[in-house]
Amino acid sequence: MTTLVATRRRYRRELRCARELGQFMTYVTLGFLLVIVLIFIAFGVFQAIVDGMGDDGAWASVWEFSEQPMRYFPMSIGVMLVPALLPAYVANGVTRREFTVGAALMITGATLGLAVVGAIGLVVEKWAYSWAGHVPTYTFPHLFDGPENVVAVVGEFAILISSHMVAGWLIGYTYYRYGGWIGTFLLPLTVLPALAVEALTSVSWIGGLLMDNTGYERLPLPFVIPAVLAIMAGAVFLIYFLTRRLAIKQ
Repeated sequence: MTTLVATRRRYRRELRCARELGQFMTYVTLGFLLVIVLIFIAFGVFQAIVDGMGDDGAWASVWEFSEQPMRYFPMSIGVMLVPALLPAYVANGVTRREFTVGAALMITGATLGLAVVGAIGLVVEKWAYSWAGHVPTYTFPHLFDGPENVVAVVGEFAILISSHMVAGWLIGYTYYRYGGWIGTFLLPLTVLPALAVEALTSVSWIGGLLMDNTGYERLPLPFVIPAVLAIMAGAVFLIYFLTRRLAIKQ
């Protein structure tokens, strides 16, 4: 009975940590999304003025390029988790375990939220293009053919965002634990979760470069998706294991 009560109490603390981290993520992300939406609206207006920015005057998808900031900004939040947030939480009585579980839950929620925003953006863009008598063309390879493939769109955004947040989390850990020189030296390893996911999914600009210059073809999705999930789960477990033994710097 005592063990059950202690477990429930720990879960409540982990969920509270996730909620607080989620609130922090929400505040900083709302400002980021406002800037991104305004920038891409400006690009869309410019495309309307020049009557197409794609090949042969085609109207290229503008929102497609949102996948770049939509994964690199969350990656920067991941970098901040250990150096900027973990010491403050530990100082206020949150255990390393509770913080790590809470951070993983926050990443899950943030990923789904941003992925839905990404999918909505593609739908709105298609409506706007249709109103102007055009169809958006995509510059890079994707897991989807258009915004109507909702599951594929949300899945692609979610995979890219979460893998980059987890990689950022690992980067932040190594810089905090080992300092600038060793943290920089370890970058080829700490960015590996994001790079491996990019290579397996072969989407966006990295996927385009990979397939155009090497002849690489994406493996079947029934293999790719479990492999991607395994990579991210392994990276999170590694962070969980390392953080539990991390000394907090004064």
